[in-house]
Amino acid sequence: MLAGALLPETKRRYPYAPTFAKDVEYGDDFSRSTLTPTGSATLYTVGATGGGTGTIPSSLNYRVLEVLTGATIGDETDVWTSAFAFRRGGNPSTAFMFNNVNSILFETYFQLGQTATTEAFVGLIAAQATITAMPTTARHIGIQFDASANANFFTTSSNGTTQVTEDTTQAANTSAFRMRIRYTGNNAATIELASVAGNVIYTDTVTALGNGDEFPWSPHFFCQTEAGAAKTLYGLSWRVLPT
Repeated sequence: MLAGALLPETKRRYPYAPTFAKDVEYGDDFSRSTLTPTGSATLYTVGATGGGTGTIPSSLNYRVLEVLTGATIGDETDVWTSAFAFRRGGNPSTAFMFNNVNSILFETYFQLGQTATTEAFVGLIAAQATITAMPTTARHIGIQFDASANANFFTTSSNGTTQVTEDTTQAANTSAFRMRIRYTGNNAATIELASVAGNVIYTDTVTALGNGDEFPWSPHFFCQTEAGAAKTLYGLSWRVLPT
């Protein structure tokens, strides 16, 4: 288990309340004992069917987000930043907006607890709502794994109407991986899957986000079980950097 992929010096960690600025990172390395510390603003929402949980457990040295499903077929858990969303531009009325930036980098380190009978999504969704299944046509961008469909990780994106997926050729396993989404235009982004050491495995160029500048994007960590056994997804850190 990779614990606590730390943010660089120019950073803002939860529960810091951000005033967004260019070239300053915002993110979370989960270095605490509870998802929402006592007296802090609630950044995350945990939505679950079947008693799933989103916690920072002592068994992982209080350094990792554990997204745990229930133990009945179809049980799922979604942990997302309900109090943190961003745009590259557009109307700022329903989300934080970065002004005068060319691109936004979203980076996260993640790890599957199991691969058999597991479904998982890690990435950004352009809606302020809990999901109860892996995103398909809802506007999103990220990495997914569906054990019932394929043994590999896939990139996935949608403009709000049509889902586009690409096979990364990387077999899903329980090692830690890095994902980077670089959002560079109203309809332009790249999704990069890499090893923890930074060796790039696959890069997908996305050309249709459906006027993505007009929508609030929130990080999501989603896991679902396809069997009568609990499944886990680990979030090791995430960060957002406007440049």
